[in-house]
Amino acid sequence: MIDINEQDAELLRATFKDNDELLLLTRKRLFGLDTTKEQDDVLKATFTKALLAVMHRKILPNIGDNDSLSSVFDKWGNIERDIYGRDKGTIAQAVGAKHRVIQLTEVALKSLADPEAEQVNLGYEYNPGDELQIDLIARNQYIAHIANKIAEFKAVANTKVETDKDKQKRLVEDSSK
Repeated sequence: MIDINEQDAELLRATFKDNDELLLLTRKRLFGLDTTKEQDDVLKATFTKALLAVMHRKILPNIGDNDSLSSVFDKWGNIERDIYGRDKGTIAQAVGAKHRVIQLTEVALKSLADPEAEQVNLGYEYNPGDELQIDLIARNQYIAHIANKIAEFKAVANTKVETDKDKQKRLVEDSSK
């Protein structure tokens, strides 16, 4: 599950709760797919500076971006598991693909509220000069990353929040057991 503070979670709930259509439109833009003028207008109206900041922190985190005491996230995190003790080709492939995913993500995030901004291009053409097929690996990792983040946003947005009244009722019920 996504590590998220309550303020960010509340903004995701306010935006995406029971709104799969908006989540799908967000994913569509992040994948660089064509959108209509009406969809562009919805995205512009939806992605305020505050929401864009949350999206950036959760999709492409920088160390210190509201890290909790128990978790530290960074866009380069965990790369060591793919390179430690590996041969030079594997290291170049892993680091090159991660770098490309970061580039794709930066472009995509800029495009959320700006339909005129550069869009991600997930098309792929075999390039025999790219012996390690970094672009293909990065493309597929990017798609999986965005799909996972959209699923996390949906889960956070649709998580039931316990009100004080609900909590009191639960405590009374629990104490009577």
